Amino acid sequence: MPKSLTPALIFFAVVLGVSYLFMGQVQLSNSLNAIKQGELEKLEVYDPPIAPPAVILEGRNSSLTLSDLKGQYSLVNIWATWCAPCLEEMPSLMRLQKAKGSDKFQVIIVSIDREGFAKTDPWLERLAIQGLDDYIDPTGRLPLMTESQQLPTTLIINPGGMLVAKVTDSLEWDGPDAQRLVDTLLAH
Repeated sequence: MPKSLTPALIFFAVVLGVSYLFMGQVQLSNSLNAIKQGELEKLEVYDPPIAPPAVILEGRNSSLTLSDLKGQYSLVNIWATWCAPCLEEMPSLMRLQKAKGSDKFQVIIVSIDREGFAKTDPWLERLAIQGLDDYIDPTGRLPLMTESQQLPTTLIINPGGMLVAKVTDSLEWDGPDAQRLVDTLLAH
């Protein structure tokens, strides 16, 4: 192959790859907008996806940012112990993770309680919540940085680490509407 064709082929491959990714995102956005009914009327779809807020979340063994959540869809639920709707929906988040958790999908919970795990652990134990990766936002600013005025707020991060959708308010996460949402994500 002549050397003069190599840059053109590389350029063509890059353009083709970017076009493929863009079309996939357009299809996902269209699919998400198409299911906004019932409880999912609360779903806000970002088209195009946006970078998630750059907040360092403290885990039990490590820290991460939302953009570190790459390689799978991540449903990131922001909650607090003083938020009754947050506590009510927590069991359904656990059931969703049990039913759909895989190498393609995960549920993560992030508390904005300033007292950290010392405050959240007794609540999670009282609710018998297990199997969810939990983190703390020590600044408590994550809801504001996502332009959310209430809790719970749930962010949906795509496998590329970008924010594709948000739900503000509680949901029955193992109910039919949320199942439709997760199935739509996993189909893309």
